[in-house]
Amino acid sequence: MSEINLLSADKEQKKKNTASAVILALVMLFNPNINLYDFLPDFIGYIILAKLFERAADSTPYFEEARAAFMKLAYISIAKIPAIVIVTTTRMGNVQDHDIVALMTLVFATIEIIFLIPAVKNSFDALSYLGQRTDAESLIKSGTLISTDALRTFTFVFLIFKSAVYALPEMLRITRSVEIGSTEAIMYGSRYYPWAILASLIIGFTCGVIWLSRMTKYVKAIRDEGKFFSAIDSMITPDSRDAYNERLKKRSISRAFVVFNICAVLSFDLIFQNYNSVDLLPGFLQGLAFTTALVLLSHHVNGAEELRRYSLICGTLFSLFSLVNYVFTVKFLNEYGYSSLLYANNIAAHESYKMVEILSIVETASYLALIAICFLMLKKYILEVFTARAHTELDKKDPYLKDAYRKTVIITGLSSLLGIVKLLNVFANGNVQLIFTDSSDVTMPTIVTSSLPWLGTLITLLSIAYTLYSVYYFNYIKNDM
Repeated sequence: MSEINLLSADKEQKKKNTASAVILALVMLFNPNINLYDFLPDFIGYIILAKLFERAADSTPYFEEARAAFMKLAYISIAKIPAIVIVTTTRMGNVQDHDIVALMTLVFATIEIIFLIPAVKNSFDALSYLGQRTDAESLIKSGTLISTDALRTFTFVFLIFKSAVYALPEMLRITRSVEIGSTEAIMYGSRYYPWAILASLIIGFTCGVIWLSRMTKYVKAIRDEGKFFSAIDSMITPDSRDAYNERLKKRSISRAFVVFNICAVLSFDLIFQNYNSVDLLPGFLQGLAFTTALVLLSHHVNGAEELRRYSLICGTLFSLFSLVNYVFTVKFLNEYGYSSLLYANNIAAHESYKMVEILSIVETASYLALIAICFLMLKKYILEVFTARAHTELDKKDPYLKDAYRKTVIITGLSSLLGIVKLLNVFANGNVQLIFTDSSDVTMPTIVTSSLPWLGTLITLLSIAYTLYSVYYFNYIKNDM
């Protein structure tokens, strides 16, 4: 009897946790934005909804389409972060240039609306389909403000309005020319812009609160009825259960591969002179992504518990060393800068940069150790997949298996080479040289540069090669293997 009570308590807790997660996602989505700035990140809400739809996506129509649309919307929302960096950097050259802001907001608003329409449609179609074919009647409520049809219409209107309303006020700040008498003047904005922003925030927040309130009542009604998960389970036939579990496994592996690709993207150095040459993509972000990808993949490799433990240890050390190194590098750039290394008597600057070089060595060593673990993990995974696919005694000389190993060596070799070249660049930056723009006139401007200035270009080329090959490699593993 006590065991039954425990199972019942677990189910009740699962219902509460799921409902709380959905409500949290809705809270992330209800607030209005100011151009590209979203103070409650939408991508968190989209990822939560996509994750919650995974189980139903393999058994009930429309859920997979809705899940895929939410993930695309999450990527679009995340893409606003580098867009903000681009806008900020562009406007540092001309603070009155608001055209770039208007362009970016219009582009993102349009793309969001394009993907929001199918996301909302498929979500409510999925809930209606499930409610009509099971006893989960709360999914197809009717005749009230929180009926499925009413919420579908309101959600369409609200989310499209939310996307449009953060872009429209920016149109008032587009640069335009006006004629004043016989002369032509350039106008950089409208006096009505602050009022437009205020109106959009008030109207957007009011509509958002109403939408959030109604959606929360709908979610609580489904939770109180308690038939959502049983309805999903009833759609899974005994014949399709194995296929359902296999699809869940493939999606989990694909998620690990996506994180590996994100790790490759994070290998780029995003450095601007306006920011004191500070890298806006610090290495510890790559370390966190790398560790996450290895841990996710390790759950699909038999006997990988030891490798998973080593991944966590090396990944944590790499991220920690990288963070400390980043702090010391930023401190050096803000207080001294590379030009200070020209003077041998500037002992404080040289001592500060010496610490950066030491930390860079330690960081690179931990990075190479993490790559070695990655190689072993991928090799073990490929071996298992090949064995399962061949259904015969394993032949380690098989050309297909050797080709997969060769590709694994290439991708880990590229990432290792990139880490080593970045370390060499740290030492090259510490050995600066003065270049005269006109050797015949010492009064002309001079340039302080690295002793090996071409290393920066090589790092960019290696990052591009690593990212492109990462996408190719993991698509190869996912599709061919």
